[in-house]
Amino acid sequence: MDLISIIIPTLNEEDSIRRVLSDLALQKNLRPQIIIADGGSTDRTKEIVAGAGHEVVLSKSGRGRQLNAGATQAKYEFLLFLHADSRLECENQISGALAKLKTEETNAYAGHFGITFHDLEEPKSWSYCYMEEKSLLNRVNTTNGDQGLLLRKDYFERLGGYDESLHFLEDQELVERIRRVGNIITLPGQISTSARRFKAQGLQRTKILMSIIMGLFSTGAIQQFLKHAPKTYETHDQSNSLLLTPYFRSIRKMLVEEFGIWGSIIIWYKVGCYIRQNSWQLFFALDSWLRYKFKTNISVFTRFHDRVFWPLTNWRIFDCINTVICFFWFMGVLPVTFYLIERNSHGDKGVTP
Repeated sequence: MDLISIIIPTLNEEDSIRRVLSDLALQKNLRPQIIIADGGSTDRTKEIVAGAGHEVVLSKSGRGRQLNAGATQAKYEFLLFLHADSRLECENQISGALAKLKTEETNAYAGHFGITFHDLEEPKSWSYCYMEEKSLLNRVNTTNGDQGLLLRKDYFERLGGYDESLHFLEDQELVERIRRVGNIITLPGQISTSARRFKAQGLQRTKILMSIIMGLFSTGAIQQFLKHAPKTYETHDQSNSLLLTPYFRSIRKMLVEEFGIWGSIIIWYKVGCYIRQNSWQLFFALDSWLRYKFKTNISVFTRFHDRVFWPLTNWRIFDCINTVICFFWFMGVLPVTFYLIERNSHGDKGVTP
């Protein structure tokens, strides 16, 4: 029997927690210690977990803080971090993942699953299929907490755990720290995760906000942004239709008050570098669309990027060009477009920060 400590952060997850606990109870060849790290639920989450006989660790809210608190109570060699809305696809998924990581341990420090989205109408749109395909990769900025994270406890402790100063993105930050010193592998099987945030907020708007957040995160300016946009990441039970105009206003205010002209130029240059470094995603998206549309197994555009486009554009001049394009796109085209759309649909009140 495999021994493993499974840590799940919760905040008002009474609907989701029943299902993931049920999935974990069906896992074979496994003796898990299940730890629920609760950040102050006001629903029946804690009662449900206690009734199922599992540990509840209480901490202040904040996913990184909760996950670290849960990890301090872990008693087994391996840790698996899961989200409360995750679903497992088969009864041998975790034991199979452990076997894979142990086999690859000389080359890999941690592992993650690919994801699929549940609670969607069929057929799935291409956007969801693209995100599912991307989750199977091990490129920079393709791994997040929805995919789970499996690693040894002693290695997690050497890393210093999750960054508790981050309101969110603690999962991406930890994974990129791991990636800088070693490999991360894709584990067998997939985790089914809820599309509830995309459905509540709007898929395309949420993806735009996520790209803004990741761009600012890459520059080191995320804390300043959150200071001006403190409700950027609402809990699932508070999510609703997303308005982007207040966020564009927050970015402008942040740049003026926190960075000034020269600091803003540096921020935009870093954003331009970040987006160019992720240029492969456009080519991967083209391949993904062809696979979705024609049911092929094509990856010609991604190979073209890696073998031709990237070597030709991996120069500082292209970072500068991309910086200018990004600035006009995110500070000109998108703000004006969404201001007009949101003003017409929500009135002036809807686009006021």
